[in-house]
Amino acid sequence: MTTSVETPRRRGLFYGWYIAIAGATNNALILGVTVFGFGVFIEPVRKDLGWSLAALTIGFSIRSFQSGLLAPFVGLLLEWIGPRRMSIVGVFVVAGGLLFMAQMHALWEFYVSSMVVALGQSMGGVTPFSTTIVRWFRRSRGRAMGVLFSGNALGYGMAPVMAFFIVHYGWRVALVVAASAIVLVGTPLAFVIRPRPEDHGLLPDGDLAPSEAAAPGTALEESGMTVAETVRTPAFYLLMLAMTVGAPTQSALIVFQVPVLEHAGYSAGVAALLAAGYGLVQAPVRLVVGGIADRIGRRRAYAWCFLLQAAGLVVFASMDSSRVWLVPLFYGTYALGHALFTTLFLTTVADYFGTRRFASLQGIIQFAGMPVGLALPIVTGVVFDRTGTYSTIFLVYAALASLGAVFVFLIRRPTWHEFSSALTAAPPAAAAAAAAGD
Repeated sequence: MTTSVETPRRRGLFYGWYIAIAGATNNALILGVTVFGFGVFIEPVRKDLGWSLAALTIGFSIRSFQSGLLAPFVGLLLEWIGPRRMSIVGVFVVAGGLLFMAQMHALWEFYVSSMVVALGQSMGGVTPFSTTIVRWFRRSRGRAMGVLFSGNALGYGMAPVMAFFIVHYGWRVALVVAASAIVLVGTPLAFVIRPRPEDHGLLPDGDLAPSEAAAPGTALEESGMTVAETVRTPAFYLLMLAMTVGAPTQSALIVFQVPVLEHAGYSAGVAALLAAGYGLVQAPVRLVVGGIADRIGRRRAYAWCFLLQAAGLVVFASMDSSRVWLVPLFYGTYALGHALFTTLFLTTVADYFGTRRFASLQGIIQFAGMPVGLALPIVTGVVFDRTGTYSTIFLVYAALASLGAVFVFLIRRPTWHEFSSALTAAPPAAAAAAAAGD
């Protein structure tokens, strides 16, 4: 029994790319409305209902806390009902939360509707599409994730769309329009999802299933490691630590980007323009960096993303309107590192542990980073109130981000594909023992 040297490929555009494009569109719409565009509702809701800014921000904090808290359970639910059903349910839950919010008059209604939106966002946003993509791609996994997460960046463009409807029709109508758009667009996008390429006679990346000789390696690649096996490996905790020091510093920067720029001497309008420009720059950068990571090695690129973010945070801490040249330097360092992180932080989970329990594992890792993510924006505000400057705390965040590179470089475990290639012909007991080691 022989195996062909060249991997056969199907002609035409591989169906996995349709899934990635559908996911990008889905993310641009759902996250654009519920995350990036939601800030435009704060002022009109506050004026209309007479609520304090503090009361409204509690609602946003509840959403962030709930999204992190639900991540492991959403992963388990996805593995139970499948990504397509999960996405469809999530779309309708998000829409239901927005419609409930459009009818609110009491503060408790805002909090409840915020929790419903957070639940739907967790179910119908990134998770079902990212879980599907890691099954459809291996060699081009970084590039595919770059396509998917470019949609998140395009979601920044939903803010002016939401502002248009609020100005002309009011915030309640804007929420109804947003809910309707999510159902009408998100539902057919969910039907693009196909759980795995093997069901269609394909292997990841569009390879044809050539013969029965390829089946054992394919099965091992698809199965991956269980949660119990994974949590016994040092590599899992190193990835968790990298995620914990990487994502929260991004949250702090996103929250305080405009205030820091204003404090540096830029007008409110220019600061907002620079912040919006940063978000829109992310879309094309993410499309490019995923493919670069596939070529140079995703582990190496993932480590470099933390170093680039650390350098960018040093630049950001030094921002001053008299030194305009720092703005492109910030874009060239932090924006590039941010794009690499967003593209690779989920990819590395599948790279090291396979796709069998990907949804559960990425949920556990995101849950672990939640407390730090909630704390850093608060710490930033406290430090600024006491020192009158943002520079000190963002220099601390730069040091914290650089630790992520250390954690990634400490991983010595081969990727799951390397295991599957080496152990195809090994006895099952030996394969399981080797996979559980580090």
